[in-house]
Amino acid sequence: MWFAFDAAGTLFYCLLCIVSAFAFFHSKASLHDCDLRQTRTYAGLLMLLTTAIAGAYFASNLAVTWIFLEATTLCSAGIIYHRRTAQALEAAWKYVFVCSTGIAMAYLGILLLAAATDCESLDYATVAAAAPGGSALYLKTAFLLILCGYSCKAELFPLYTVGVDANFAAPAPASALISTGLVNAGFLALLRVYKLLAATEVFPWVKSVLLLVGVLSLVVGALFLRRTNNYKRFLSYSTVENMGIAAIGLGIGGIGVWAALFHVFCHTLIKSSLFLQMAVVRQVYDSYRINRIGDYIRINRVGAVGLLTGMDGVTGAAALTYGHDCHNLTVYGGNDADMALAANTLRDAQGGLCTAENGKVLTLIPLPLAGLMCDLPPEVLLEQMEQLL
Repeated sequence: MWFAFDAAGTLFYCLLCIVSAFAFFHSKASLHDCDLRQTRTYAGLLMLLTTAIAGAYFASNLAVTWIFLEATTLCSAGIIYHRRTAQALEAAWKYVFVCSTGIAMAYLGILLLAAATDCESLDYATVAAAAPGGSALYLKTAFLLILCGYSCKAELFPLYTVGVDANFAAPAPASALISTGLVNAGFLALLRVYKLLAATEVFPWVKSVLLLVGVLSLVVGALFLRRTNNYKRFLSYSTVENMGIAAIGLGIGGIGVWAALFHVFCHTLIKSSLFLQMAVVRQVYDSYRINRIGDYIRINRVGAVGLLTGMDGVTGAAALTYGHDCHNLTVYGGNDADMALAANTLRDAQGGLCTAENGKVLTLIPLPLAGLMCDLPPEVLLEQMEQLL
């Protein structure tokens, strides 16, 4: 049998159905300026991508999983190039090249795994039964190749960059599917290889490698989160960070595996919602720049609340008294400590704008005159605003 309906595959498939339904619905608004040919191409590729992802979820064979993940590369590349811009073309070619390289590495890992276990069939159950008798060196090398290869799909270190560029170039509804449904396919493929090595002598080493990859992904994602001024790139690096947390869960093992699955489940619902909201933001502002949507709460209150709620998992906090609707203090962030620090800092400053992270005040612009104005020279205020943004 090439397919099996296991619990993990069924769970991710249910999530895929939810995300893809909303992605198709929101795509209608994103395609309003496209001709009929572009619309048909986009819709067809999105359906093929959804089908390929579903095939990867239910594949019970290493080779079948590889085939469906390779198919997602071709479908995703066409979607990335949807806008027909030079930037989209560059992202599409980069996606094809890096993913093809990664998938080729994974293929070599699968061949090495088959050689190490001396299996005629690449069925997961068959390979798992034979794996304990395989060569430790071969098993380690095979796992490294598969992990590096599938990292382009799971958006983990080292090939995470291709997913960031893909989500940036693709239409936001498609990014919602790529950053969750497709990422889950890569994660599930790694999870199944992880499980078939669980009874081997190299399993402690496998967990250590996943811990290292998870930490590196977490660090890289967190570093780039603070350097981008584009919401889609921000959400993409957040995916790298969150998948790093999931990899750490696998590295811990035991209850950590369940924690990793729960984390991926929550990430799928929240991240897809944020990308879909980005589609609405682009319709309003024709931009994804973070510093351009300061008044979004006045234009779309429900959407703005959704964005703030979805960003609750992001570290840090911000507070401001510059709000003409309420003339009061507004605080938002990802943890109570930073939110309290930002709010108390503004209380002491008698109003203004403040950002805080990890227990430290990052920026403060005092507005002591009714919480709306200051007596600083224009050039000083401009410098502080640039630092804040």
